[in-house]
Amino acid sequence: MQIILVRHGAAEDFEVGSSRPDSDRQLTKKGRKEMKQVAKGLRRIVDTIDVIATSPYIRAVQTAEVLSKELSKKHSIKIKKVDALSSGTGPETMSEWLATLDPAATVMLVGHEPDFSTLMAYLTTSDSSSYAKFS
Repeated sequence: MQIILVRHGAAEDFEVGSSRPDSDRQLTKKGRKEMKQVAKGLRRIVDTIDVIATSPYIRAVQTAEVLSKELSKKHSIKIKKVDALSSGTGPETMSEWLATLDPAATVMLVGHEPDFSTLMAYLTTSDSSSYAKFS
């Protein structure tokens, strides 16, 4: 399985004390523009993506939509919301979900930091210590 990890694009600032939950923060114009550039680069190096799996948080879903639209110029890509990609979910849960997919699939995961650093470490070493940071 080929796994492509994409941290969501730049999102609105979180207002401490706000009644609006963190999961409702949206991408900024800058975040959308950056993700279009990311997609253009990916289109040059990735032949096919079978599914884009995204956190259900709005900023991640919007990131997945931008990526799908830009990448689908080459082929149609299905977006799937996956609760295991929600912020704060452990790497074991995501690994269990990945195990349900076709081992030959190319899967793009759209989610959050520091979760992706932990997931990358877990998938490559079976240790959830973070060895890298997605910016």
